[in-house]
Amino acid sequence: MVVGQHRREVLILVEALGGIAPQSMRELYKLANRSKGHGVYDRTRYGRTRGSPTSFVTHHTQQISKAAVVNDSKAILKCTISRTQKACSCTSLTTGAAYAASGAWGA
Repeated sequence: MVVGQHRREVLILVEALGGIAPQSMRELYKLANRSKGHGVYDRTRYGRTRGSPTSFVTHHTQQISKAAVVNDSKAILKCTISRTQKACSCTSLTTGAAYAASGAWGA
């Protein structure tokens, strides 16, 4: 936890598939309680449509998990494109076949 000028920053641990650590969930529940406090106004609109989340914790855990999964997918795509470009940069079919036979495709 990092404490700054009148604000509190919390580290939320999320795995690549969207799982959130129990300690992070506890912090989210604390933040949810803070958002209900006296003199606090949460401008997020919950439950506007039938499929949308209706609470602070549900909304934010969905958004955090989605961000982790999407960014992991983007990283995989970037790596795949990079490897494809390296594999296709061979000068002739013979060297391409030699490259494939060497097993470098799976590296």
